[in-house]
Amino acid sequence: MTIRKGLPAKLALTDADDTRYLFSGLVTCNVDGSPRGGVLSPVGVNLVTSSATMNVSVARFQGAAVRDGGVILLANDGAANVLLDAAPGANSRIDVIYAKQNDASGTVTVPDADNTPILGFVKGTAGAVPVKPTLPIGALELATVLIPSGATATNSGGVVITQTAPFTASAGGQVSFRTKTALDLWTTAQKDQLAVVDADSTRWVWSGSAWVSESIADTGWLAVTLSGGWSTYNATYGALEYRIIGDVLYLQGVIKPGTTSGGTTIFTLPALVGRLGGKTRKIMVNTVSSVQTLEILSATGAFLLSGSTPTIFMTFDGVSMGLN
Repeated sequence: MTIRKGLPAKLALTDADDTRYLFSGLVTCNVDGSPRGGVLSPVGVNLVTSSATMNVSVARFQGAAVRDGGVILLANDGAANVLLDAAPGANSRIDVIYAKQNDASGTVTVPDADNTPILGFVKGTAGAVPVKPTLPIGALELATVLIPSGATATNSGGVVITQTAPFTASAGGQVSFRTKTALDLWTTAQKDQLAVVDADSTRWVWSGSAWVSESIADTGWLAVTLSGGWSTYNATYGALEYRIIGDVLYLQGVIKPGTTSGGTTIFTLPALVGRLGGKTRKIMVNTVSSVQTLEILSATGAFLLSGSTPTIFMTFDGVSMGLN
């Protein structure tokens, strides 16, 4: 291994091998410095779609393929067709749609026959349980197509197109993943690498050993089940509800008395279990002419009456408290 010729100081001497290594600095890399290949843009869309023939259509995209430890930048400037072979006579097969820049030079370990840019496919072998075929060296996978016997077009019944293109990003950018399951498979990221899961728009950061959520979770407003004979004051003021945003509990609604003796549980929020620091907490809520103290038990999330009790109503509008 050696230091590579730089750009542009050594432009006349820089070959394709040097350039691939230099382009690695433009995209997200793993902790060992190796580049992460994938589609740069767009994300969250279907790059490969079906048609009424055996063609699939590949949409416009920009991507980065990895070859011999470096990066090849790829671009498709508009919808282009890839014609697949006829369906198998029996069983099913899996074809893989890919993009690649061929390289016939001596700068790659295994030179290609020419220097043609390719949108192509690898044809799988038909079988009762078909197996996905292997991609050519330096190719960027875009999708797989499951083709059953009898299919006459890629929009025929039983044909399944699965978007499998990995995503990457510019150096320092956040990398998109379709699902959290897919994100969890990436365990070679650099520390503090950012990622986003498209399925729920959650953001994550790699701690060096695990993906940690950066998103502020929001439960939305949820109904509270009252106990001890307590009930909603009336429809005008609304039923008691709670919401947890990040580490803050919010309450709203007005209730009227049932059992009013001290220590009565008027409702329980199991979502608070383990989030009160192991301590009994107290909150103050407004009544018709004073305030009411409630105790919250850490072990159960139960809200208990403490001290004197109102006889008309108790309002939780505007009540909030920090958790943990």
